[in-house]
Amino acid sequence: PRGVVRLLSEVFAEMVFCQGFVHCDPHPGNVLIRRRGARGMQLVLLDHGLYRTVPDDLRTDYCKLWKGIVLADVEGIKAASRALGIRSPWMEKTFPGLDVTHTMIAAMLTAKEWVEIADPAARLDRFDRKGTAEQEKAKLSANVADYAQGILDVLETCPRDLLLLLKTNDALRSAAGRLGGCSADTFVVTAKSCIRALWLQRSGAGLWWRRVLHRLHLAVAYGRCHTFQLLQDATDR
Repeated sequence: PRGVVRLLSEVFAEMVFCQGFVHCDPHPGNVLIRRRGARGMQLVLLDHGLYRTVPDDLRTDYCKLWKGIVLADVEGIKAASRALGIRSPWMEKTFPGLDVTHTMIAAMLTAKEWVEIADPAARLDRFDRKGTAEQEKAKLSANVADYAQGILDVLETCPRDLLLLLKTNDALRSAAGRLGGCSADTFVVTAKSCIRALWLQRSGAGLWWRRVLHRLHLAVAYGRCHTFQLLQDATDR
């Protein structure tokens, strides 16, 4: 199952972050896995009625949002949330003077509490399940009840294309959970695809040394994710 979860994550991360042409209805009835050779697997997608071409600017901002989430870059999450136009009047009223709407979208994407997402000292496996499925579901339900209006605000201010990406993300997370997959695997695959998509962008704007530092930052971040993935694979052998 872990190999299936990783394959599913890799295929959809490539579509969402790198290609910008996305199958937006990946529920279990639309996904088949078949053997390919002695050890390989092939993912087959069915029902091609709901695809979306994601605009490049939205795809870039979504990449930055996910990169910020996985790497606990709070300022990066804030900047990407603003660029995506996400707002919550309820959050602004409930927490006056505080810029906290970004915490809502990050929690919605990961189904984790903000304190877990934003901990810079935590490892990439902080996204793995900490308790039983029932305990996680109970905690999530309580958070949804407490912040229901904030969630509705975020959904109302999201661009339509982003709503479909959120729907796709939820479907993939649900499939991974049913297969008993490791959440950290999925998030690391996501981060690597985001970083690769940002690396492939060509921008001549800004000072040359800022561009060099930006690419160095991306290289270090990718290396961190790839190393974690290799260590996870070695541990599982």
